[in-house]
Amino acid sequence: MNDIPSLPERDLAPGRHRQLKEHLMSEIRSADARDRRPAGTRRRLWAAVAIPAVAGSLALALFAGGVLSEEDAPPAPPAPGAAESTWAFVADVDAVSADGGADLLRDVARAAAASQGDVRDDQFVYVRSLASYLTEEIGDEEGPIVLQPAHEREVWFSVDGSRDGLLREPEGSTEDTPLDAHPESSYRGYGQLPTDAEAMLEWLYGQQDEGDEERDVDQDAFVAVGDIVRESLLPPDVGAALYEAVALIPDVLLVPDAVTADGRHGVAVARVDSYNPREREELIFDEETLEYIGSRSVAVEDFAGVEEGTVLGTTAVLERGVVDGAGDRP
Repeated sequence: MNDIPSLPERDLAPGRHRQLKEHLMSEIRSADARDRRPAGTRRRLWAAVAIPAVAGSLALALFAGGVLSEEDAPPAPPAPGAAESTWAFVADVDAVSADGGADLLRDVARAAAASQGDVRDDQFVYVRSLASYLTEEIGDEEGPIVLQPAHEREVWFSVDGSRDGLLREPEGSTEDTPLDAHPESSYRGYGQLPTDAEAMLEWLYGQQDEGDEERDVDQDAFVAVGDIVRESLLPPDVGAALYEAVALIPDVLLVPDAVTADGRHGVAVARVDSYNPREREELIFDEETLEYIGSRSVAVEDFAGVEEGTVLGTTAVLERGVVDGAGDRP
């Protein structure tokens, strides 16, 4: 597949993604490894790993943006034993099915194959999203581990990858951040990927660290798909093949009720993390339109002060489209 683009070399392969994630999780598990900070400060323990996919920048993203107002922020997590799940807590982590995930993904693939209309090379893909992460209050004694209020961010990526993109994620600053151009992982670059599910899965396997003997190729492929779709717009036939490829990955579960960072309920496909089996990764879709609307990581058992059902990281896609210039909105 010499003519098929790979993720840029400066990006993190899924194996490296996993290593960074394990490091973050070890910070939660190991009290001896915890930093000591001035009283009242916060330390982030978990961050969703996001890829600004069209710009091809797979990075450990802390999603630090403008904090939502109290009126707009999602509600606080329920007390332990609550009957209803929220954006921050899963009431019943066992409410999953080993059947149905592949069928859902095939339906999602058919929906993704719908025409998007014309997309010009001189335009930009725009994505506005929310995300949240675990932090810990650091003082004279370690404080509680909590999921912070969701933060907003906006990104713009050149359709053909010939121009720099833009990140707008205010946190004490109004300055915009340029994003490097990457033609190979732009909308046009992704248009060169396979449109057949099996070939797409082989491409996903090929993005991983070949020398890592401990890697789980199926887990890394599942994670890579989430990284790609989180902040991108894919050509319809490529998007369809990507979701059909996920349907071929073993041990994919169906989650009938999953909640995004902005509180929307959807249906998800999920996989228990092979490297960290105390957590589960989920890709969430609108139950009616089958459009990808967010993701979350969930603790599926108690560990190191983290309660079963705690959401470790969560995102929500608020808006996605194509605009004429970086900084423009649909």
